[in-house]
Amino acid sequence: MEFNSELVNYLYKLDQEPALLVAWAAFGVPLFVAILAIPFVFLRKIGIPKAMSVYAFLVAIFIGSWIPGFLTQMAFLFSGVPGFKMLLLWILLFFVCCIFISLNYSHINKWVDKNSKPMPIKK
Repeated sequence: MEFNSELVNYLYKLDQEPALLVAWAAFGVPLFVAILAIPFVFLRKIGIPKAMSVYAFLVAIFIGSWIPGFLTQMAFLFSGVPGFKMLLLWILLFFVCCIFISLNYSHINKWVDKNSKPMPIKK
């Protein structure tokens, strides 16, 4: 059984071109959230009531880690941090954001409900 070297080649490419990681941090996360919406809309349409609350929780995690992740990746890119270290730090930041949002989701949800204004319906 041999080791698949595609992962190693990809990590080597990220280390040589850290701008790819910054591009993924900028555009990959919102694209992933948009693609993730497709199965959850389908689950809601077939009558699973908890699907949208699970989707809202996942969106909170991804969007909550997207902005700090993108900003830190830009700072690391301009300061000359190697791409592999940038990847490891981004993964660590993602897990920290996941833990924070998981522990404080009810407070975040209350804050969003309190501070968001409903859009007026035009007739």
